[in-house]
Formats: sequence, structure tokens, C-alpha cells
Amino acid sequence: MSLLLLVVACVRGDDDVLRDPAATLRNRWAITRLRFEAITKRFVDEAPNATRSLARSDAPSPARPFVFLHQRKTGGTTLRKGLHRRAQQLGVHSWLPCFDDVPCQSYAAPEALANVSLLGGHLAWPHVAARLPGGFDCFTVFREPVARVESCWNFRFVQQPQLPNWKARGATPREPFHAMNATALRATLPVARSLQREGCNNEPYRVLGPFSRGDEDAVSSLTSADAASDVDVATDALFKTLEHAGRCVVGVLERCDDTAEVLAHFQPWAAAVAGSECAHDATMLQRGSTARAGLDAAQVDAVRRENALEVHAYAAANAMLDAQLAVARGANPWRRTADGEGRRAWLDAADRVARGSRETTTAIVS
Repeated sequence: MSLLLLVVACVRGDDDVLRDPAATLRNRWAITRLRFEAITKRFVDEAPNATRSLARSDAPSPARPFVFLHQRKTGGTTLRKGLHRRAQQLGVHSWLPCFDDVPCQSYAAPEALANVSLLGGHLAWPHVAARLPGGFDCFTVFREPVARVESCWNFRFVQQPQLPNWKARGATPREPFHAMNATALRATLPVARSLQREGCNNEPYRVLGPFSRGDEDAVSSLTSADAASDVDVATDALFKTLEHAGRCVVGVLERCDDTAEVLAHFQPWAAAVAGSECAHDATMLQRGSTARAGLDAAQVDAVRRENALEVHAYAAANAMLDAQLAVARGANPWRRTADGEGRRAWLDAADRVARGSRETTTAIVS
């Protein structure tokens, strides 16, 4: 492993590693940083090839179901409504929490899915793969990590506990996200749990990763400096999460129009759903009832440090979306197009990943 890390360091020009490899490699988080960056770069580079393997589907079917892997606080509730409406129009059976007598607090699809063409919800990849061994098409949406964590906290720990049914179950509201300083955020985010026993850290790994629903402690503390988390577990989680994401149509909340375009290309039957969600910002970017205030730099760094894996996943997701968008627009992501647009988009994606990696690096070793 040390040789690989030094190779990566040489490519990146990491003077600290080259000057004193032994000292730097003893730093657990320096090793983690290099691993994360190498894995993320691999999936960014492979995004065009992964996109080529995505199939188009005119309609979901029991033989090839469509699964919406709903990451929390990414605008997915409105998407679920649209998918349910579209399933009714197509005359296909669906399984979606909060619809057709499926309880809203459903996090695992039933065993009997023989006639189901469309599924969606806060599902974990291992469970979906076990339920649908014949394969499936999938769609998931990522969100900028700091904004997603803040939204999750304010909804799950501030807004929800004020509801009568939650109060009756013993929920107690906590202070708003912006009111916690960086030290409090670092101490609280890895261990905070809602009445549903869920935290807010690392959402893509909760849905797309190798974890089951019972692995909440591992997911919430994947890159927590104060947790005895295994670097190999975190590395494996990043690899598998990006691998699974690469098999899906990938959306980014902040890029709603681009997301709608790729979903409409690979799943034409969902074009109406995708387009309607971008009609106005309030649909996809629901702000909730909890007042928000600007976070200072230390608070942002604390959230990014606790969610370093999600920062990398978000960077890779943007590159995947770029590659899928290039295909949707008829561009060839493998070579320079006549006007250079495909190449420029690719360079922009690489630059975003590089910036994200540098920022994550700072957070990891600080």
C-alpha cells in the first residue's frame, strides 16, 4: 500500500509525502486522504465508460424494475409523488412508502416483488440487490454535503420533535444547526440519533454503500477523528458507494435541469416527472420551517471533516452527471468534439473534483 500512496503523491506533487514519507505515512489521516483521492479519481476517470453501460428503458417492468434510491434531504419526496403518479398513468405496479397502503416508515421492500415495476424509498443497496437478483435500473440524487447535513439536522432534530406525535414518543427538540459551534458539531454529528435511530452524516453511504440499516454507528462515524473507525472500512465504503452510483442515473440537487435531462434520456417514461420537479426552486429545494443562518468557516470545515467521504462522493457524482449529460446531448465523452464542449465540460468536472479533494484534504489533516 505504501508504494501506491507514494505513486499517488508523485502524481499529485505532494511535497510533504515525498520529503518525509515515513513520517507522513504514520499519519493515519494522511493515508486516508491519499486513498480517498485515488479512489475518487479512478471513478471520475471511469465515468464515461460506466455511462456507456447504462441502458435506456421506455418503461419500467417486472423484468427490469426501476428503483429510486432516495437519499434523505435531496428533494426526493416530491420525486416520489411524481413517480407514483407516473406509475398510475403507465398502469404498472409500484412500491413506494406513503402510497397505496405502504407505511411511510418502510425502509425495506417486501419479498414479494414479482409484479412490481417501480420501487422507491430510503432503501439500502444490499437489500435492493438481494430482492432483485435479476437486475434493475436505478436513479439517485446527491446534494452538496454541508447543505444536506444542515437540512437533515434541522428537520430531524429541531422540526420533527416539535410535532405532537413525536413529542408523545419522547422526542425533545435540539438547538438549530447554526447555533452549534464547530466543536459542538464535531462532537455531536457522529453520535446524534433521531427516534428512528438515524444520524445525518454520510447519507450516500447509508443508501448506496455496503451497509445494512443496522449499521448506523459505522455510517455516522466513517471519518470521525474521535472514533475508532477502521480506515479500511471507510475506504471500502467509498469504493462500493461510487461503484453502485456508477450503475445508476445520477442526479445532483443543485443541478436540477441537468438531472432532469439525463433522467429523461435514460428513462424517457420519467421525462414528465423530471421536468416538473425543476419548474421552481421550492419544489426541489424545500427549506423547511426551521430558520437558517449562515455558517462560519469553522462550522463548514467541521461538517466537511465529519463528512469527508460524502464530500468525495459528491465530487464524483458531479463527474458522473457530466458524463451522462454528454451522452444525453449526443456528445462523445471519450474525445474532443468539434466545438470542444465535451472536453471543456470534462475539464470542468476534473477541476471541481480537484478543488473538492484539496478542500477535503485540508479538513482531514486539520
